Amino acid sequence: MYSCLWVKCSSQAPSLDKLMTHICDSHIGSGKATYFCEWKDCARNKKPFMKRHKMHNHMRTHTGERPFVCTVIGCNKTFSRPDSLSTHIKTHSDIRPYLCSMPGCEKAYFHSRSLRKHIKSTHLKKSSSTTPSTATASVRRNNPSSTTTVSQQQRRKMNSSSMIKSPVHLDPPHSLHLIPNNTAAFY
Repeated sequence: MYSCLWVKCSSQAPSLDKLMTHICDSHIGSGKATYFCEWKDCARNKKPFMKRHKMHNHMRTHTGERPFVCTVIGCNKTFSRPDSLSTHIKTHSDIRPYLCSMPGCEKAYFHSRSLRKHIKSTHLKKSSSTTPSTATASVRRNNPSSTTTVSQQQRRKMNSSSMIKSPVHLDPPHSLHLIPNNTAAFY
């Protein structure tokens, strides 16, 4: 049995799905300006949510619900949020859209946060004559032997927080587009 720990509620449900239905119907509701969590010992201390879906996401921290399931055969990973599943799905492909901009660096990552960590720990830690503003942007297709370079003159001057490139978008059949953070596109 799954117990509802909402203040002044003692309901029990035979499954997590039924508990979530109870919580949504009886406690969260809909059409409110704000949503408050009244789960026993919630660390938010009734700090409101302005969006209903944020409240739903938060409730999963209490219930352990992970309704978003990876559809790749053999992978049984589950996630509490759809964006986490989307990020995970990328790890099943060879596409690593976040490429380091530093000259001579060939590192590429599935997640922008991994690239940020790499830049901070590898390039910003070192003192060298190469600075972020002199970097060139290299964009590679899935085929590592195919490299297209966009010179620094074609891009806005980069600062240390913008060394992360936007994802590479591949359009059929073979065109390659880098969509920079400054919204200008180079083909």
